[in-house]
Amino acid sequence: MPDSRDPDDQAAPDPASDDAASRHRLSPAVTATLVAIPVMVLVIVLGVVLFKSDDAKYRTDLEKLSASQLADPHCTQLMAELPAHFDGFDDKRMKNGYAEWPAGNEMPGPIQVRCGVDRPAEFNDTSKLDQVNGVQWFTASTKTGADGQLFYCVDHRPYVALWVPNNAGNAAITQLSALVTKHLAPGPLDLGPEPSIAPAPPTS
Repeated sequence: MPDSRDPDDQAAPDPASDDAASRHRLSPAVTATLVAIPVMVLVIVLGVVLFKSDDAKYRTDLEKLSASQLADPHCTQLMAELPAHFDGFDDKRMKNGYAEWPAGNEMPGPIQVRCGVDRPAEFNDTSKLDQVNGVQWFTASTKTGADGQLFYCVDHRPYVALWVPNNAGNAAITQLSALVTKHLAPGPLDLGPEPSIAPAPPTS
């Protein structure tokens, strides 16, 4: 049925309603910001997760070390004569180029040995050395948070790295020192580049 009302009597748009709607409508800039914030948060969270995952794949600091001289024949001889067993640990096994004695029930982690590693970058003229059976060992700072200590033999070549879990005693470093003396050639202590010293200002 046709609308018999006068067109002039029909309800006109309410300006107040239009103003209210415009106030609740977000500007394109605000909308873009609200979309970008969750995306940025997601990127940050993924970055943290990936960083932790990269660290988590290493159980000890030794597993992260590269060994450019792994194939050196002296390393081959040393690795072949490593003991098959340490008290409190399972029998030796070779894994990804290093020897490992898996932890027993009372140990926090494995013993590990890698021969042919690179010179420890943090080794310098202020580093403290421990001597075991005539072999000098540098104790590196632990970076993975694992419960143990990383040692480098720094007075023979190639370099040898040893990971020992806490409370494991001295058997591993003692026996490895004897094998280092037997198979590896003595070398100088490489303390890294000399620190640069700024020239003194000219005197007037």
